[in-house]
Amino acid sequence: MFVLSRASAFVILALAAVGCGDGVRYVEPTTPPSENQQRLNYIGDAYLRSTMRLNRAPKSVAELAPTFNSLGLKGEDFLKSADDGKPFEIVWGSDLRSLQGSGSDIPIVAFERDGKDGKRHVLRGRSEVLLMSESELRSGKFPDGYKLPF
Repeated sequence: MFVLSRASAFVILALAAVGCGDGVRYVEPTTPPSENQQRLNYIGDAYLRSTMRLNRAPKSVAELAPTFNSLGLKGEDFLKSADDGKPFEIVWGSDLRSLQGSGSDIPIVAFERDGKDGKRHVLRGRSEVLLMSESELRSGKFPDGYKLPF
């Protein structure tokens, strides 16, 4: 049978207390982002940087190209879904510099056209990547005047 002396118990409690301070936070390990999450994050980053460079929201992939180049992204594979192989649908005209609100109040900026297993990866705002069903996507917030292509 294992018995702790008072001194040993004190040392163990003191060491445990050191790890419980307000400045120490344990972060749960997370899975690495999927290929589609990474690609949509690249699009979101380039979209925001292009908006700042142009002083307005970008209107085409051609207006994103200089930003992609500055980020070291070559080719166009990152503009296509790894799941359905089709180009991401990018919603032009949303100025991401002045986003207000949170959650579903933030507009959708890009999404997969078909996705996989009834779900599509969706970029909302600058960097929030979600999986949505078609009905969730249809009821999502988009910039004024945007019409879904399906």
